[in-house]
Amino acid sequence: MVKRGVFPASVKLSARVSAWRVEDVRAYLADPAGYSKAHKNMAAQSATREQDASNVVPVHGDVA
Repeated sequence: MVKRGVFPASVKLSARVSAWRVEDVRAYLADPAGYSKAHKNMAAQSATREQDASNVVPVHGDVA
């Protein structure tokens, strides 16, 4: 689903910790069916933003 752009991609914080950008998760939850189109527009607008650790949701452990 991530490769097809219909689910937010995770950000690796370390070897065993992955996180998702809060705005990506909120966009997906607000409109799962329309996420792909909205995500492409958001990605283009935010392509130059820097990684901000306060803007991600961590998930501990191995994530497939």
